[in-house]
Amino acid sequence: MPNTTLAQRGRPACGAAAPGQRAAQHFRQVSHDMHTIAPAAPDDATAILDIQRRAFAQEARLSDNWEIPPLTEALDAVAAHIQSQTVLTARHGTDIIGSVRGIVAGTVCTVRGLSIEPAYQGRGIGSALLRAIEIAHPRVTHFELTTNTVMEGNVRFYERHGYRITELTRYSDRITLAQMRKTAQSESSRPALNDERR
Repeated sequence: MPNTTLAQRGRPACGAAAPGQRAAQHFRQVSHDMHTIAPAAPDDATAILDIQRRAFAQEARLSDNWEIPPLTEALDAVAAHIQSQTVLTARHGTDIIGSVRGIVAGTVCTVRGLSIEPAYQGRGIGSALLRAIEIAHPRVTHFELTTNTVMEGNVRFYERHGYRITELTRYSDRITLAQMRKTAQSESSRPALNDERR
């Protein structure tokens, strides 16, 4: 699969949209061989939450805990992020098959809810979404995220994308969360979106 760059639109006028909407407006739809990345619409909230719950079900089983945040998040919270923050979707045709959110506070963007429909995992969609959410926030200085180490490969996946563990927090015998951080790259030094296998 060839590398794909992410096109940008001209920046909207100051005050024309909420911060997340302004970030999302940097994007045109980006087509890969099997999927398209585009900003989420308000009507996408239910599909995004359903995929998130299916994607995180294995983590809940391995953690022996069905109260983890991705499974208990309310639909209203997803809808609110679509309106106020940056939410990107991956689509196969018209079907949503994955999503990711960027939550900005000051100069830091927290990456949340990177979720891929289980049947589409392992095809580079997670990598494409992660790069896309980073490109959507050219003015932040750092990206942060939290991942559950019970899922083998989670930490390695983010390390391949430049994230490093800053703290490990043990919540139970099975759950240890890794807080990870990455310094934002300048626009000129960012590589093209690629086909890394997630």
